[in-house]
Amino acid sequence: MTQTTKLYWHWTTNPQKIRLALEEWAIPHELLPVNLGKGEHQSPEYRALHPKGSVPTLVFQDRTYWESNAALLALAQAHTSMLPDPGNPDYAQALNLLFMEACTFQRWAGVHFIEQKINPLIGKATHLEALAEAHQRLQSSFDILKKQLAGGDWLFERFSIVDCVFAPWLPYLDLTDRPNMTRWLLNLRQRDSWTACGFRD
Repeated sequence: MTQTTKLYWHWTTNPQKIRLALEEWAIPHELLPVNLGKGEHQSPEYRALHPKGSVPTLVFQDRTYWESNAALLALAQAHTSMLPDPGNPDYAQALNLLFMEACTFQRWAGVHFIEQKINPLIGKATHLEALAEAHQRLQSSFDILKKQLAGGDWLFERFSIVDCVFAPWLPYLDLTDRPNMTRWLLNLRQRDSWTACGFRD
């Protein structure tokens, strides 16, 4: 019996990482929208899947993943083209970047997302000082990503889930004076998987 891959999803950044990967590698899945505005993420049924009551949640091969990068790593174990081969030195760097995004990059990129996307939607003013601090805090990560791109189209020789984890944040960041990251975003926007995800940027 074929197990159905299910993505409990909202259009925000972390769910879009997983959706982008599912679309890119044409993995059949059921997309199950979770309406945050209506509080569906706090329902007892959903909290049984995701103990923090957030999105996304991925059910894959009868296992439940409620951290986005954990979900992507699970997918990569079954679809090896999603990451550099473990025998390749790039594999270690791929893991480094996945954890960098989760541990440090996401915190400050999230400030940009909230201030430039969420607050305007709910009628709140943009806090320019918060944006300026977040931009400054991101510079060390930007330097690492710049070196990793090194004039290429993707972070590694081929498109990978590492591109997926950074992709949803890029439209909200100030990439002035970061031409390789700007090119990276343009390349992402040209992929069929990006279009299929209906990014709200």
